[in-house]
Amino acid sequence: METRKQDDPRLQQDDDDVIVLPDVEEQDRIIDLRDPPPPPQSQATLAWGAPADPKARTYLWLLITVCVLNSIDAMLTNHVIARGLADEGNPIVSSLGLFPKLVLVPLAAEAVYLLKPKALWVPAVALFAVILYTAAGAVLSA
Repeated sequence: METRKQDDPRLQQDDDDVIVLPDVEEQDRIIDLRDPPPPPQSQATLAWGAPADPKARTYLWLLITVCVLNSIDAMLTNHVIARGLADEGNPIVSSLGLFPKLVLVPLAAEAVYLLKPKALWVPAVALFAVILYTAAGAVLSA
């Protein structure tokens, strides 16, 4: 059996969308049915899907930076090897090609992001140093 708002003596209806509960404290009395409840703190995100927490956003940008630096390193290394200025030193890339590097490094970075996001500084700095080393070698060899 369904009871309507008007039939329930515990509820006093002030508006069409507002229900006032008389037996609770003032701050908890009014429930506005027009506004959805805020998301839990751990799931708060910005409009574009990034975490609302500044630290979490920093780690997300570090993940993106590692992936971009890996792509730049792959392109720069491929260019230097094509010009004959260097040989590939990575045994995985030299045996399997460039594609595994472009897939495995972002997957490993994602695993680090999920398990220990603070550690993403290490591959970001390392890839930046490798890019500088490769670029300096290409400039000095030319």
